[in-house]
Amino acid sequence: MEFEDSDESRAVEEYGKTEDEFEDRPDVQVLLLSADSLDTLRVTHADFFGELTFDGAHHD
Repeated sequence: MEFEDSDESRAVEEYGKTEDEFEDRPDVQVLLLSADSLDTLRVTHADFFGELTFDGAHHD
């Protein structure tokens, strides 16, 4: 998911919900990241970006 800076509290709320949703899935890492662009995240966290679906889910 992607949020604007003004939606920080919503992003944190969604992060918590997503962590709860996947708490029994050791194969899933839930992250809350911040950057100036998605391109920056692709560089700084390249290991997390493989083939992405439209919903942002990571699939190998």
